[in-house]
Amino acid sequence: MLPSGEYLDTPANLALAFELNNQVFSTSATSVLPGSFTFPVEVPLTDRMKVQLQHPHLVDNSRAWATIAGVLVYGHGAPLFYGTLRITDASPVSVRLTIVANPLAAFKEILLNQLDFEGDRTVAPASWEDHMKETVRFPEDYDYAFLPGTNESPFYNYNYWNSATEAFVLTDSLVVPMIKVKYLLERMWAADPDGFGFNNAWQANDLELGRLYLFNNADARILTDDDPDTIELPDSFSLNKHVPALKCSEFLKKLTAQWCLGFFTNVFDRRVRLLSLQEVLSRPPKHNWSEYALSPAPISEGDDVPGYYNYEQPNTLPPDWPPVEDMTLIPTYEEYAAGAPWAQGYYYIETNNIAFYVDATGFAQPGVRYFRGVRPGSGSDFEAGMESVFDQFASFLAQGEFTGWHAVPDTTPQEYEYQDNDYPIALLAYRGLQDYIISSGQSPVVAGNVWLDGVGSPGDRLQITTDGAAGPEATRSLHWFGDYGLYNTAHRTWSEMLITGKHVTQSFALPIASLTTFSFEDKIRVANMDFFCKRIRVRKLLDRGKVLVEASMISVI
Repeated sequence: MLPSGEYLDTPANLALAFELNNQVFSTSATSVLPGSFTFPVEVPLTDRMKVQLQHPHLVDNSRAWATIAGVLVYGHGAPLFYGTLRITDASPVSVRLTIVANPLAAFKEILLNQLDFEGDRTVAPASWEDHMKETVRFPEDYDYAFLPGTNESPFYNYNYWNSATEAFVLTDSLVVPMIKVKYLLERMWAADPDGFGFNNAWQANDLELGRLYLFNNADARILTDDDPDTIELPDSFSLNKHVPALKCSEFLKKLTAQWCLGFFTNVFDRRVRLLSLQEVLSRPPKHNWSEYALSPAPISEGDDVPGYYNYEQPNTLPPDWPPVEDMTLIPTYEEYAAGAPWAQGYYYIETNNIAFYVDATGFAQPGVRYFRGVRPGSGSDFEAGMESVFDQFASFLAQGEFTGWHAVPDTTPQEYEYQDNDYPIALLAYRGLQDYIISSGQSPVVAGNVWLDGVGSPGDRLQITTDGAAGPEATRSLHWFGDYGLYNTAHRTWSEMLITGKHVTQSFALPIASLTTFSFEDKIRVANMDFFCKRIRVRKLLDRGKVLVEASMISVI
């Protein structure tokens, strides 16, 4: 059906075959967004359709062939999918059409800093410190937060926090608002010109995941008009300045790679859901297709298991040292101190970000070697993934040079100019105001790990606090390894399925309603086995409202 409400003339025996692919298996990686689904068909060019399609068969027609968006394809009277109709060939008697369902096609080219963040945020210059503190006291009330930290190159404090007075101090401090990932995703889909609905089921009702922020080291301060040698706080700021000039699609690829997420695009109802694959695989099956199976399920050779876990160490270890994931992991310094002396070997203290070697004489003897600044990569396809950001509220972020105002050398009087540098994308996990390490008061804790080090007992975890009030314990680390690391909390089930699952291709005579209510996030039961679907080929419409389908699946045990 065309957007005008008209139908094209199609023969009674028209066979419209098409294929739907599960995004998470595209090129065997979770880092690929939903692609195009193309459905070619050849139909008679009737007199009525010549008018509808603007006479594509005429050589002397000065118009380009029509492209019609918003076409709805029906099967057995049931709506199947929306798409864009294009003409590929035409003759006086027939026309060859292709209907392209390309979810998020235009959306993929939008840059993050071009999104609509619903206007500037207004802050009276005298109230900046108070406003910044409100964003870390009550983070759920704001779409951004001023998270404290330092930057190594050059060394700057940003959003400097004084734990003794429990207040921000902006003298000689950069002012850097950091946007919530959850809000950023909402604004992406608000800008989607294709009109797909979006459900962020990954972060829904999860306080800890909702506290993920995008690090972008750009100063909110400006040069005053009255004195070009003075930097001051503005009356308002735009979040567009504080996200990178990166395509939405690239950001989503990195996000899905790091957290092992799936974008499940349903072309039948034009909705997209973002889900953790670990959660998807832990659910019970939603559909039982046993009675519709037309043949036994032959087992085929599976694809090669993707090299998801080829992450690197940006701070290189000595060549004779093992990678960090093969060292003995000690969660906190407190646990190290309680357990010393340690046996000979290689160790990594997660909270302190230190790798060290204990020789045969024991840790406290000469010969011990420290290597600070070891930063494990994100895992899950490092080239497409995000780097994790670690440590306590004074996080040391080797993200490249500061983006913002800096002094121009050899100028009298001192002049300032704005510099704009590229640096890796990174996420920050904000745990709330609380005691951390040894301090005289509470601080906003931005920690890539889950451990409360220097306060309490070994093995204590950080809490997710609001206004300093105790909340649930942290359960998700931005580190790759450890009990609460990304592998255990996000990747393990998916990895095990890829390694142990059996690959099956089977044909079904499905009721068309079973096809249109199916989503690739759903597990399928066939006989006594559960499957995760990789691909569905719709072969043809059958009698009595059924459709012939070939499904490629992988078993989930």
